[in-house]
Amino acid sequence: CNFGMGMINAHFYATPGTAPADRSVALDRFFAATVAFGHPGYLLPERHAAQRNYADVKVGEEEFRSYYLIQAIASKYTVSDARIVRYGCSGGRLLSTEEAIMSKECDMMQVLSSYSDGTVTAANGSTNAWFSFGMAGMEVKLPPNGLFAISGDRKACAWIGEHERRRAEFAISPDYVYLNGRGAFVRLPGGATDGICVRRLLDGNTEEVIPFGAKRIELPYVADRIEALDETEGVIETIVPRAKRGCTLLEPQPGVVSYRVTREASFPGISATDCLEAILK
Repeated sequence: CNFGMGMINAHFYATPGTAPADRSVALDRFFAATVAFGHPGYLLPERHAAQRNYADVKVGEEEFRSYYLIQAIASKYTVSDARIVRYGCSGGRLLSTEEAIMSKECDMMQVLSSYSDGTVTAANGSTNAWFSFGMAGMEVKLPPNGLFAISGDRKACAWIGEHERRRAEFAISPDYVYLNGRGAFVRLPGGATDGICVRRLLDGNTEEVIPFGAKRIELPYVADRIEALDETEGVIETIVPRAKRGCTLLEPQPGVVSYRVTREASFPGISATDCLEAILK
């Protein structure tokens, strides 16, 4: 598997003229490589290197993505041993390491790994072919530079793929839900958003909702109370919740850093398995 690892420029723009027009392609490939190699993750961005090729790099956005997308699942696979590694090749076959070394068809850079604690990760390093495989009765389909990961206890997962015909990503853990609709309003497990949204689960039925670039957020429950917070967690104002079809609608306002939301008491816990099944069905 020849992803290359380290800095993002190891993948594309170390060589003049190879940077993709869309920086998200380079980032997706970097995240896929992180999971493929079982790395703990890197807090991005390499802003100075990035801005040589991408003038619109936003301060903070890539930090959000690199932390919340990878952190929960990396905390699982980095403390476990890789037991089984398989490599995708043309024709859709999965080869062992020995078979891949001998094969002349194993150049897809598609990697599927199983760890000693039951964690499973997959990364599609191909730039033009999809990666498909079966798991627990489900068919996982990853687009180029997509990734899939679920912990052995089924409490954490991460995913970059296509949903509702759009590229999107999310991560689930007992501590937070991370969603990214990438500019289009997409319904994902754990909520819906057109940008980056992090739901940090606090004590009881309270959570902190952190938007980054999102103009519209839909929380998958009816909220009892919403408080708009500043950077010191001081309350700017209390907002009357707006609910529709059992969901709470939230439109982030300028000057608000995050929202403290009290959920209905009956709101169930988050299951990574249920979330992935919703995406993969």
